[in-house]
Amino acid sequence: MKNNRIALIAAGLISAVSLALPAWAASCTGKGIELQVLGSGGPELVDARASSGYLLWVDGKARIMIDAGGGTALRFRQAGAKMADLDMI
Repeated sequence: MKNNRIALIAAGLISAVSLALPAWAASCTGKGIELQVLGSGGPELVDARASSGYLLWVDGKARIMIDAGGGTALRFRQAGAKMADLDMI
């Protein structure tokens, strides 16, 4: 039930994202629920942009990774996220 609620919140947040920023452009505050864009590029390797990928942070921990496109593993590490904290990919 809790994971379903978090997944629904994540889907709503991603729907609301209209401007994608690189993962290092904005850092999370560690409070509440936050969505971090890991990458917004397409399948082309242009400008070293990672393909689409998002992290849903809950109270300072990365809980859900959504769409782990190419290059997002590097951005995941740069964001300070930990695989052990993830509830869902």
